[in-house]
Amino acid sequence: GLFRAAIVESGGAETAVTADRAAEMTRQFVAELPEGGAAGLLSLPPAVLLAAQNRFSRKWNRKYPFRAVVDGQTLPHLPLASMRE
Repeated sequence: GLFRAAIVESGGAETAVTADRAAEMTRQFVAELPEGGAAGLLSLPPAVLLAAQNRFSRKWNRKYPFRAVVDGQTLPHLPLASMRE
């Protein structure tokens, strides 16, 4: 009930990832954080998070790794999937 509608811009409507792929991405991103960083993620300084993001992004196989996740609940399917039906 938080959203009634959304506007998809910049090609993001077809580039969402699966929950499994997002979990793998999360595991690899957390590996870039300082020891114990995942437990205190919300308290890490922005500079530490940005440095970890930059290291992670250079290793990931997509230009922009952080994408929407098709989880079956909040995002039940690719946004443009209903347009093809």
